[in-house]
Parts: sequence; C-alpha cells; structure tokens
Amino acid sequence: MKHITLLLLAILFAGPSHGETLTLDKALEIALENHYDIKLAREESSRLSGQITEVRSAVLPQLSFEATAGTGYDESFAKLLGTSATQINFHEAKFTATQLLYSWGKAYNAIDGARIEKKRAKIDIIIARRLVKLAVHNGYYDLLLAHRFVAVARQRVEQRQAHLDAAQKRFDAGVSNEFEVIRARVDVANALTPEIEARNLVKIAEASLNNILARPQQSSIEPKGELEYEHLAPPTLDQLTRKALANRPELESLDYSLQSARKLLEINSADNKPTLVALASWGVAAEEVNRLDEDAEVWQAAIKLEIPFFDGLSTSGKVEQSHSTIRSLEIRRRQLEQLITLEARNALDSLEVAQQVFEASTATIGQAKRALEMAQISFDNGLATTLDVTDAEFGLTSALTDQAKAMRDYMSAKAALLATANEL
Repeated sequence: MKHITLLLLAILFAGPSHGETLTLDKALEIALENHYDIKLAREESSRLSGQITEVRSAVLPQLSFEATAGTGYDESFAKLLGTSATQINFHEAKFTATQLLYSWGKAYNAIDGARIEKKRAKIDIIIARRLVKLAVHNGYYDLLLAHRFVAVARQRVEQRQAHLDAAQKRFDAGVSNEFEVIRARVDVANALTPEIEARNLVKIAEASLNNILARPQQSSIEPKGELEYEHLAPPTLDQLTRKALANRPELESLDYSLQSARKLLEINSADNKPTLVALASWGVAAEEVNRLDEDAEVWQAAIKLEIPFFDGLSTSGKVEQSHSTIRSLEIRRRQLEQLITLEARNALDSLEVAQQVFEASTATIGQAKRALEMAQISFDNGLATTLDVTDAEFGLTSALTDQAKAMRDYMSAKAALLATANEL
C-alpha cells in the first residue's frame, strides 16, 4: 500500500508539462482577432458593402454593346406580290444605354436602406466583441479556479502525507498502534482523488478557453496570475440601468433595423407607382458583315413611362408585411429594454452575493487553520486521533475551496456588471 501511494504521488506531483504562458489581456487579444462570431460579423459587414454597390447601380447608366448576325426566309410577302421569295441576311452592331429617371423613390430608398444595414452590421461586430470579451473573462477565471483547486488538493495530500509520517514515527516509537498508520495511509490514498479530479478540471477549462480563442483545444495553457479579490464599488441599480440602456449596442442595432424596415416600407409602397426610364441606342446594319461601315446608320432614343394599374394586390401584401415587421421590431426593442433592466438587477445581486460569500469564506479560513493546528498538536501529544486531524484538514480544504469559488464568482460578477454597462 505504501509503495503504491508513493508511486501515485510521484506521478501526480510530476504534473503536466507547462504550456504557453497566457495573460488575460493576451487571451482577449487573441479572441477578438480570431473568434468565429466576430469573423462572421466582419464578413456580414463586407457583404453589405457589396450590396450597397449593387443597389447603387440602379441609378447609374446601364451601357452595353450588342452584335447580331442572322438570316431569314419569308414566302408570305412574295406570294402576295407574286414574286419569288429570297433569303435575307442581316448584320447589326450597336451600343445601347438606359438611365432610370424616376422611380418614386425606390432606388434611392434602397441605397439608404443598404447603408443603414451596413451601419447595423458594424454595430453587430461591437455586440460580438462584447460577448466574446465576457466569455474570455469567464473562461480565464475558470482556468485560474481549476489551478487553485489543484493547489488546494495538493496541499491536502501533503498534509495527509505529513500526518502519515507522524503516525509512522509514533508507531515505530511504540506509542501508537498499527491501526493509526493504516488509517493515515488510507487518508493519503483518498486525498489523491480530488487532485486527479482537479487536474482534469484544468484540462476541461483549457479546452473551453482554447475553444473561445479559436485555437486547438488540446493546447496547454499556463495562466499568468492568481484569483485575486479586488473590491468594486457597485453603482446603484438606477445608475447601472440608465448606463446600460444608453450604451448597449444591441439597442442601437435594433434602432438601425427599424430604420431599415421603414425604408423597405417606402420601397414596397412604391411598387405600384409610375417609373420613368430613358432609352437610347446607336449602331450600323448591313446585309453583309464587311459592309457594316458603309450601310445605314441605326439609332433610337425614347423615354419609357410605365404606370401599373393592377398588380394582383402584390403591393398591398408587401406593405402589410412591412408594417408587421416594424411593429415586431418595436416590440423586440421594448422586450430588450426589459431584459437589459433585468440583467442589470441580476448583475448587482450576483456581485453582492459573491462578495458576501467571499467575506464569509475568508473569515472561516483563519478558524479552520487554527483548528487544524490544534488537532495536529493534540495528535502529536497523543490527545487526538487520526479522525480528529482528518476532520480538521477537511474543514480547511473546504474553506479554501469555498474561498476560491467565491473569488472566481466575484471576478465573473464584476465582468458581467461591466459588460452590462458595455464597459468591459
């Protein structure tokens, strides 16, 4: 049993190889550059830039060149005139141009709508960055917490091993029985399990953080720093709520969506309105290709006015859909305001609870350390049993674990509060 325990201890204390040292700021930098949600938001912004170019083309001249070569045969006129029919060849080359003159505002509203969507896409990048930054903070704190669990578990193993050494000396000196030694060995073996679990939590936290950073999940990370309690003077609920409602990009994104929807309503409303287009073409035509520069010039100029009288109620249907979309967006905005208000309240409550838990766990640690010292002294003097020492060690381990969790929760609560106000 002793040899097995020592072997396990040697394996555990050897630990994994140190990975890349990573600070929180560096993790944020990597995530903001590589996270997939941010990349997708950037690509959407690029797509909308192309859409602006596309819709702008509607108000610019459309120029083209056409070349036609063909042949024809028609007996109808020949029979009518009493002559023989002949095959007719024709060749034509011409330039054509069209220019939209008036479309009841459809073209320019489409351009404005595309520009608004471009602005909304830029805001969506800011939204993605806010969420990614919060995810990085939480992932980094989880990794720090997992490493703290490893340290606490290792400390517990070392305490159990020191107790085993003391029990063995007492037994060798003939002042205790073998049962105390066996129990101490069992306690050392049992203490290995939490450390194994803690090391597995490190791997899980590393994989989760690597996923946020868009890196290979098996990459080893050595976080720089420790969980540290830094008090934040919280704002009042009213202050936080007003700041969140004023700063949150999600609300600005919805405002742009509303503007875009209103532009679409104007576009759809103009579907059954008149449009005016200028048309022009110039070229040459001949029966033979080599005579195109000798024969008749061909040109045409026109203004085309189109007035729809009945479109099967298509325009009415589009207008009704646009009105519904606007109302839905207005409802979503009011809903989002409520959610942000609730988020502000929860952020303050979480910060307060985390602070109270941290203060309580910190106060407990001092008492737990004193209890362990007293139990160890009593055991050394033959006034306490192994069980008494084990209970005291467990109390200290629990206090240290609770404090680490509380610090992590407090740091995450601070990050969430700052993110709520869009100040992270």
